Amino acid sequence: MNDKRMEKLNSKYRGIKKTTDVISFPVEEEKFSNFHPGVLGDIVISIPAVIRQARGKRVTLYIELGTILIHSILHLYGYTHETVSKTGRMRKKEKEIASSLHSL
Repeated sequence: MNDKRMEKLNSKYRGIKKTTDVISFPVEEEKFSNFHPGVLGDIVISIPAVIRQARGKRVTLYIELGTILIHSILHLYGYTHETVSKTGRMRKKEKEIASSLHSL
């Protein structure tokens, strides 16, 4: 996804008129309960945003993409960062997952 298309999605679904790095779309159980039991939802990633973030953090594209993917999958599982405590819980889980993946 590029920035222009991501900005349109972000505006349409979140009411925020700017681009973002990732948007997660959880499957609504009531609407799609018979669709496929293992599907959590969709993840849309802006590669240009991920490249900028990787450069800003001085990490590889693959590390930043992994971080974004972990973050967005947690959203599909219901994690949010709407409050300080929820943000802390989500960040802790992100670090746990990343740490376990690095040890493989």
